[in-house]
Amino acid sequence: MKHVSQMKQLPDYIDDGYRILLDKDRLMQGMKTPSCRAFVPKPPTEVEYRNFIEECFSDVPYAVKQIRRGDYFPLQFTFHLMRCQKLAKLLEWKVEIEHGWSLKGAYYGKGLQKYLDPKLFTEIENTYAGYGFEANWESLSRIIKLFSRIAKEVGERMGYNYPEELETRILKYLQKVKGGELP
Repeated sequence: MKHVSQMKQLPDYIDDGYRILLDKDRLMQGMKTPSCRAFVPKPPTEVEYRNFIEECFSDVPYAVKQIRRGDYFPLQFTFHLMRCQKLAKLLEWKVEIEHGWSLKGAYYGKGLQKYLDPKLFTEIENTYAGYGFEANWESLSRIIKLFSRIAKEVGERMGYNYPEELETRILKYLQKVKGGELP
């Protein structure tokens, strides 16, 4: 452990916080104080924000194809990714903005629910669908609308431009494939 006390920068798992319980040989003497910020997410740059939005919208054509084919399991997996990786990341950014980028992040939105407005969480719950063609179209529509709203809010609060043209193209594609307006 003496090597840790001599490090210029603590590894994340130690910088997250530690307590020395016993150090009879004084091996930990001079160990740096943890910042406790090792797992606090950093704000995305505008390029990272825009790339993330584009990445999120790139899932939509896969979901559309799976709905049209009636491919239930791949569709549910795509919906899971859209919610638990993409939407959760956006919600994490939203919560971090509201808390001055001071909260520890967690995988797949763990612990995020306690920071969300109950109405927003109800909207998230409403993105889940039963089985069936129309139910899945409705679920996709709700995911996109919620994602779009949160992404615009995050972008606005960070001073970033939301890629409206990309969303417009995706929505036109959905209307064309479905053959009408989204629910």
